[in-house]
This record gives sequence, C-alpha cells and structure tokens, in this order.
Amino acid sequence: MTQGTILVVDDEGPIREVCRRTLAELGFEVQAAGTGEKALARLRERDFDLVLTDIRMPGAVDGVRLLEEVKRRCPCTDVVLMTGCPTLDTAIEALQQGAADYLLKPFSQAGLEHVATRCFERRRLSRELDREKLLRRELEAAYAELQKVEQLKAAFLARLQHELRTPLTLVCGVTDMITKGLSREDVSPVLKKTLLAGTARLREVVEQLLVFSDLQSAELKLEKTPLDLEQAIRALVADSRGLWEQRRLKVEVRFASPLPAVPADADLLRTAFKHLLLNAVRFSPQGAAIRIQGARDRDEACVTFADEGIGIPADQLSKIFDSFYQVAEFMTRKVDGLGLGLGLAIVRRIVEAHHGTVSVASREGAGSAFTVRLPVSQA
Repeated sequence: MTQGTILVVDDEGPIREVCRRTLAELGFEVQAAGTGEKALARLRERDFDLVLTDIRMPGAVDGVRLLEEVKRRCPCTDVVLMTGCPTLDTAIEALQQGAADYLLKPFSQAGLEHVATRCFERRRLSRELDREKLLRRELEAAYAELQKVEQLKAAFLARLQHELRTPLTLVCGVTDMITKGLSREDVSPVLKKTLLAGTARLREVVEQLLVFSDLQSAELKLEKTPLDLEQAIRALVADSRGLWEQRRLKVEVRFASPLPAVPADADLLRTAFKHLLLNAVRFSPQGAAIRIQGARDRDEACVTFADEGIGIPADQLSKIFDSFYQVAEFMTRKVDGLGLGLGLAIVRRIVEAHHGTVSVASREGAGSAFTVRLPVSQA
C-alpha cells in the first residue's frame, strides 16, 4: 500500500527524475509531467493527493495557473510550488491561491522529503480531525435522541400513573363504601355510574397496554378471513354511539361503492378502526362532525376518518404514529383524557401487518384525516 499519490510537474527532465525517484523511495506512488498542459491531462484521468509543480514553465499553463486549476477541480488536493527565482510577491500570491507549501531550488533530497512528509502529515491530521468532528456530531445526535426517549418515557410513565390512578380512585371509593356496610342495593345511581365509568376506563387502559404488548412480536400471526369493511365500520360506529353522542358529535359513514371483502384478521382490524374513531372523537369539539368514507383505488380499499378537531402542527406530522406520541406537551395541554398515546402506534402496526399503509393529512386548527389503505387481494 502506497503512502499516497503525487504528480511532479517540471519542464526540466533531471529535476523531474530526482523528485520521482526520491519520493518513490519514501513509498509514494509518483507520476511526472513536463508541462502544465500534460499535468492537466493527468488530472483529468485521476486524482492525486499532492501536486509538486514548478512555477515558471513554458506554455499557457504555468505553475500558478496549474495551482488555480487544481484547486478548482479538486480542492482537497494539496499543491507545493517550486521556484528558482523566489520573490515575496510570488510567495504571497501562491499562498493566497491555496498552495500548501513553497520549495526553493536548488533543494536537497532531505528538503524534498521534509516538504512531502510534512504535507502528508497535515493531511493525516486533517482527516483525523474530520473523523473526530463527525464522531462528535454522531454522539451529540445520539445523546439528543436518548434524551428525547427519556423524556417520552418519563411523560408516558406520568400519564400511565394518571390514567390508572383516576379510575382506581373511583372504583376503590365506591368499593370502600360498600365494604363499610352499604349494601349493593343501597348504592345510588350516581355511585353506580361512577363505578361503571371507573371500571370501564381501567379496563380500556389495561386492554390498550395488552394489545400494544402483543403487537410488538416480531412474527405477528394473523388469522385472515374475508372482511366486509363497510359492515365492520357501521357496526363499530353503532357500538360507539354512546361515546360520540355524549359529546354531541355527528358521525357520517359513506362508502362510494360496495367494496370487495379484504383478507384481514377481523378482530385486529376492528381494533385499528376503533382507535381511529376514538382519536377523532377525543380531538373533536362538541357539536362537530366526523366523516368516515370508503372507496376503492385500483387494488386497494381506502377508508378515511376525517374530523374537525384541533389538527396537528406540520412539524409533528412525522411523529404521530410513534409510540407514546400523544403525551407530547402540545396534545396534553389541548385535550384532557388522551389515554396513553399508544392508539396510533397500534393502528400503524396492525395496518402494516396487513401489508397496508396509514397516512394523515392535517393542518393545525383545521382538523385531520387519517387514511387506511389495504390490499383487496391476498397477494
């Protein structure tokens, strides 16, 4: 392996040969050219680490012109200028043009070796510095990502604590009243309603955690059967009537044409649609409308859940399908009772397991539309 590549350019043959032999003995791969024009031809064929050139040469391309061309074509190539008629102005001009060093003729073999090795040592140190800078940037990026994950984890644990404590407090409060002598028949309708609400919410949180845990399996096994999407959506809307009517919402279901049944794990796909409907309900203001539309697009069945809610900021759109996203400050300060932020992550995992896609179109303050695309054939 060579120490590096060098192009020696000088119109005097003996000097070219001395430079070539001396540098080759140091382990460099050396080529030579007698004019600036020939040097440019070599540079078009390949790159060199170092160009060692005389300043004064016959022809249109002298050493300074060659320096300019080298720096224009390949800025990373170093150039060392040789001259037998040194002047301060010439040296300053050469250094301003980007020359790495200056070598006075006549020079000794040791002097040539010193200039070449010093140049390559600077190149080595520069590469190491670039690697260190790159490594530092990568470490800083990894640390920032780690901090983000830690913040998400802390926010999720806080949210989990809240979501579990609230229904548990309701359930335990009513249970304590019963255990202290109040018979079940004496429990007032309000307390019964409180007990049922707390139990339902606690069940919802636990089920969401269990579903999310099951979906993390690398080999998610689906039990596929033909599923009528329109029928499944309408049944889901009917089953959830109490939830959206409580917020005085309107839910419209419209399918442009009968869709072919899609091969799907019915329970899992219903779970995904349920989370999309729940998401629309939670982020919609009272009295708003939720529109669910179905259509076929070539070999895909498309179902869109559109709401008139608070919308999603543009800089957050790429994150909303990440686990625990909804615990972000933007969401928690806008809407209460958000849940654990696992819903959309569950949706994406289920849809992708069916070889489909889920996307979102949204604008802050103007609602959101989530679209699920599923293949209509087993293939």
